[in-house]
Amino acid sequence: MKHGAGQQSTYPLAYDVATRPWDPRMSDAGITLSEAPSTPAHRHAALIACLAFGAVTMLCAPFASAAWPNVPAFFPAYQMLTAFCYALTAWLMFGDYRQGGRPSTLVLAAGSLWTALILVAQLLSVPGTVGAERLIGGDQTTIHLWMWWHLGPPLFALLFAGIHARFPGGTSDADQRRTASTLTFSGAAFAFFGVLLLVTHFQDSLPALNHGADFSLIVTTGVAPFVTLLSAAAAVAIWVVTRGRTVLSLWLVVSLVALVCDNVITMLGGFRNSVGWYVGRFEAFASAATLLMAFQLRMHEIARTAAQSASALALELAARHRAERAMLQGQKLEGLGQLTGGVAHDFGNILQLLTNELELIRRRAPDDFTRQRAESALRATERGAKLTRQLLTFAKRQPLHFETVDLNARIAEVAEMARSVVGPMSLELALAPELWPIVTDANELDSAILNLIMNARDAMPDGGVLRIATANTQARRDDGSTAEFVRIEFVDTGTGMAPEVLARAWEPFFTTKPAGKGTGLGLATVYGFVKQSGGNATLESTAGAGTTVALTLPKGAPSALPADAAESGPPARILSLIRREAAD
Repeated sequence: MKHGAGQQSTYPLAYDVATRPWDPRMSDAGITLSEAPSTPAHRHAALIACLAFGAVTMLCAPFASAAWPNVPAFFPAYQMLTAFCYALTAWLMFGDYRQGGRPSTLVLAAGSLWTALILVAQLLSVPGTVGAERLIGGDQTTIHLWMWWHLGPPLFALLFAGIHARFPGGTSDADQRRTASTLTFSGAAFAFFGVLLLVTHFQDSLPALNHGADFSLIVTTGVAPFVTLLSAAAAVAIWVVTRGRTVLSLWLVVSLVALVCDNVITMLGGFRNSVGWYVGRFEAFASAATLLMAFQLRMHEIARTAAQSASALALELAARHRAERAMLQGQKLEGLGQLTGGVAHDFGNILQLLTNELELIRRRAPDDFTRQRAESALRATERGAKLTRQLLTFAKRQPLHFETVDLNARIAEVAEMARSVVGPMSLELALAPELWPIVTDANELDSAILNLIMNARDAMPDGGVLRIATANTQARRDDGSTAEFVRIEFVDTGTGMAPEVLARAWEPFFTTKPAGKGTGLGLATVYGFVKQSGGNATLESTAGAGTTVALTLPKGAPSALPADAAESGPPARILSLIRREAAD
């Protein structure tokens, strides 16, 4: 189709990434685990995890004391994996503190480091792990290290709750954070070596808490129940202080619940290689891995949010590019309109003077030859006057006579009369049954409809289909407000337009027709008329895939529509327009 329109976007030109409403998903705040707010999905998952730990413990409790075959290398593998989880958690917690600066996070980093070191030491104190004999300590070293291990998480969790309640914020000084991290790391290491010295060199002075593989003594002395109650108290304290508002505090509670279940089922087992002991090892490992899983899920959320933000930003930039391109196109057309409007106005005055003089000559011509020459000159001035009107319409200076119009009736009338000149092209009408009336100049509307029909005919010399459809719609005005409009679409199956042609389609005097076959003012006139009527004109086209021209015109008041609106258009004028278009 030999026509086009610069796409008029409703995207606000003043929009900027920095001025859009704040979106917490795209903010730096909450990127760390200690600052990220927990969502209902997090809370539901945490509740399910706690219930699962409790259910496993209850199901295994009746036969916890039953013996289970010894699994070779199970204990060393479990111990190393658990220690690795705590060590990795410590490293991530130190990084979290360096990012967010919350002192409560630093406490958890120290606790994780402490627990990892205790687990390694306990592994080395077990006979047969790295040789026939234990590497460090004596008979009571392993069970006392177990006690210090299980005391570590709840004690540091209680410190976490207290410091979080007292100092909920973080420090912004990077040097202070580095110094605090170094001191905390050193303190945890020194505390570990102090405990290690106590349970190895002074292990003979320590109270007996077990007899070989029998753990009943640690239960009857109250040590294991005390550690279990301490873990439960720590979980309650964290919940009371934080209410699980952050991802870190929520999953820390889950970790402590798993540790409570570990202690309970291990006490019920009573000795190594019992069912309770094996189940307890898995729950202890799950406790150690809980915060790691929380970190992993948080990283996944950040990556997903970053991908969504990148996609949204790409769409915003593309929309802004389209808006800027439309703005430049509009400014270019506005400049052309001002130039052509001024020239057309002066040219029209000259033509009016010539027309008057030629009419006077024709009336007073002394012979037929002079009269014929005058009439020929008058026809030329009429064509010049038509060209002038088109230029003034494009420049939005042509006076319009606004009235309420039945659009469906006008389209049907013009299309019916144009069928005789469209050649092999087929015209299809898809008119909305309850279409709103519009406010516009009826005569200029007829010209615009006919112009687009003829352009479609030229784009399909071998035949094709032009579909004209109407619909009620809502669209944005130039001032950004939303109003009710009527939309007209001209969809053809013609040759379409290349991008470089599409970019210039609204420009006056631009045409792809052969020389002498068109003025290049048809689409420019349609564009000017629609904009002067308070509407908008857009175009979509692809080379070889046809063209769609869409016009939106403002809705009118139904009460102002004449009763005989379907017959309000002068058929004689439409026929005159068709004859002129066919002649052109």
